[in-house]
Amino acid sequence: MEESAHSGARIVSASPSRWGKDGRGARLHSNSFQIARRGGSGAYRHVSACCVCLCHSLSCAFTRDFWSVRELRFPLLSPPNMLYMMVTSSLALGVNIRKSELLPRAEVEKMGIVWRGNSSNSHDLLAAPEAGYPNDFSWCNKDGVNYCTASLNQHIPQYCGSCWAHGAVSALGDRIKIARNGNVGHTDVALSVQHMLNCGNAGSCHGGSLDGPYQWIHSISSKTGTGISYALSQPYLACSSESKEGWCEHVDSTCTALNTARTCGTFGEACVGLTHYPNATVAEFGSISGPDAMQKEIFARGPIACTIDAAPITKYTGGIATEKSFMTDHVISVVGWGTDATEGLYWIVRNSWGEYWGENGYVRVKSGALALEDACAWATPGTFSAPEFDNIYKCYEDGSNCK
Repeated sequence: MEESAHSGARIVSASPSRWGKDGRGARLHSNSFQIARRGGSGAYRHVSACCVCLCHSLSCAFTRDFWSVRELRFPLLSPPNMLYMMVTSSLALGVNIRKSELLPRAEVEKMGIVWRGNSSNSHDLLAAPEAGYPNDFSWCNKDGVNYCTASLNQHIPQYCGSCWAHGAVSALGDRIKIARNGNVGHTDVALSVQHMLNCGNAGSCHGGSLDGPYQWIHSISSKTGTGISYALSQPYLACSSESKEGWCEHVDSTCTALNTARTCGTFGEACVGLTHYPNATVAEFGSISGPDAMQKEIFARGPIACTIDAAPITKYTGGIATEKSFMTDHVISVVGWGTDATEGLYWIVRNSWGEYWGENGYVRVKSGALALEDACAWATPGTFSAPEFDNIYKCYEDGSNCK
């Protein structure tokens, strides 16, 4: 092991013999890490350093401007040859520490999820508008109509790291609203995050994946003709099978009929799981990256889910976030974009931390910032339960005819 200490920072890394012939990583590359100091001999300069602390299966994101520290380079190796760095004295450095809500690729693929998978090439077939994209575009205000569904809060009734599910269902809910022409005369469809936590095998309150949610909905849609249930029949409890926060130790989150869709008739009667319930399916899903692909997909078909580095925005209260990042730890949904006279193109991002956070639950992110453009997922709605289609099975209050 090799250790370096300076100004209260202690960094422990794997032996340089595992780094390559000269024990050094590429300078400021996405697979490397560098801390530089100002002054002294050699090529030192002020840099923005991003480090990953991977302790067992948990990862913590740190983004911080470091200087007056000896230059070090740490290649970030993929599991199982992962580089482990433990940074202490974080309070002295002012580092913002948060656990990642994204699982490593190896864990994601063990769950049967295809990394950056696509069920079709329909995205590639989308045509850009001949006149180019507008400078400002948002599904929350398209021609005076709000096609965005409600902002959500993953953190109540207790903390749950289910951003991966929230970002996905929010974007899919928006696309259902778009398909219904803004729900004229009808209420929004709210999809059940808890159903996904109970049955999705795509993640838990301790993290998930960008790709898993749409692949799971598409899979059950293809196999059963039924998709993800609505929140009114399976409300969010912020619990998964391994959770110990709040009341979660007393919550059954196994995948049963009761934990897919339920109703409770009256006092003294047991709640029942429903075999018929409002639900939404996914017809196609895919993965994209980069600003051009994001604009094309959003403009043509609706909001998308994307990964982001959330560490720099935990205390965000407004404005355009501009910090560069080299990693992601969170999933959000992107509903559009705008153009600022100073910062240029920025993305309109809906988070899942409640409407009291940020700009009424949203954050504007400069193009190229927070690693937002690295990976995004899209899905097209298939069938969904709606009164205008007369496809909602009518259950009794106690659910006795829908057991």
